[in-house]
Amino acid sequence: MSRSGGGSGGGRGWFPWKTCCLLLGLLLYYLVRQDIRDHGGAFERSRTGVFLKDVGLDQHALSAHAYVVGRIEDAKDFAEWAVPAAAKKAQELREKAGPQLEAAGEAAKRGYKWCAATAADLVLKVGFPNNSFYTRKTINSHFVLRWKSSFLGRGRNCTSCTRRQ
Repeated sequence: MSRSGGGSGGGRGWFPWKTCCLLLGLLLYYLVRQDIRDHGGAFERSRTGVFLKDVGLDQHALSAHAYVVGRIEDAKDFAEWAVPAAAKKAQELREKAGPQLEAAGEAAKRGYKWCAATAADLVLKVGFPNNSFYTRKTINSHFVLRWKSSFLGRGRNCTSCTRRQ
């Protein structure tokens, strides 16, 4: 969805309706909560409670509040049950796979160090007459780029490779 148009405003532009509604709801919640707190924590004595009672909506507000509190309690119960179970499962998997992952990481580091140490000398012996530091750096980066693109299936090819092929 583009920001230039959309919504029911036609081509008049984009406005963050959802964000504004969320912020308005949070502001309203804060004001009602502060009103209840200022009147001793009793909804019936607060200005909001008195207003809703005068209009006849106090029972609807109290039932909506009870519904929300019930859903929050359900969410807390679910979190108390689900989070420890998931954490236990993750710990078990970490304990099982930990040594293998560590060994694979160390092998990859050793392989990279060996390639970085030997590739420049090998390429220099085979095809490049200049043995300067800049050339060795270029060959090392060239080798790493080729290794990434062929072994890992990603990366980019070195420009000197594509020109020679």
